[in-house]
Amino acid sequence: MPGFVVQTPSALARIAKPITAAAEPAQENADLWDAIRPLNDAMNIAEGEAEYRASVARFSDEQQAAHAIMWYVSDVQNGGHWQFFYNSTGMLWEAAQKGLRRIGAGKAALTLSGAALRAGGSPPFDLGSRQSLMKRLSPKFADLDAEISELDPLAALQAYIDDNRSAFRAANPNNA
Repeated sequence: MPGFVVQTPSALARIAKPITAAAEPAQENADLWDAIRPLNDAMNIAEGEAEYRASVARFSDEQQAAHAIMWYVSDVQNGGHWQFFYNSTGMLWEAAQKGLRRIGAGKAALTLSGAALRAGGSPPFDLGSRQSLMKRLSPKFADLDAEISELDPLAALQAYIDDNRSAFRAANPNNA
């Protein structure tokens, strides 16, 4: 998907259609957001790690992996790795890294590993701590931002969702 632009979930909500077996290419990005929407709507990122984990516990490992990958790629394509780690969704970095490996996007997982190293090695789950660390380190990510654009992990994610439809239908009846 060269030239792919991720839109915010609220913008995509206006155009998103339920996942179907033969999604039209124009709906591909909306399908990806639609696949993670139930988890995205349920997640609690404001009250700490325990609350976050409790809020997503009912979702499948496949959904959690897809969710983390979507936010990672969305933030990186919108404002780079800096934005990803600085935003609240940066708490998903480890889940995104594991998810990328899970879907067969090993090179993208290595890119995220490199970014995490530049962001202190193991960026904290806590937003304030992570933001302080980012300000203090002021890491540069332009080369890694470009790698993610070239690698296009969302193509692998779409294939993964297509291959694991039942794991995504369970929590979203619209994805029949």
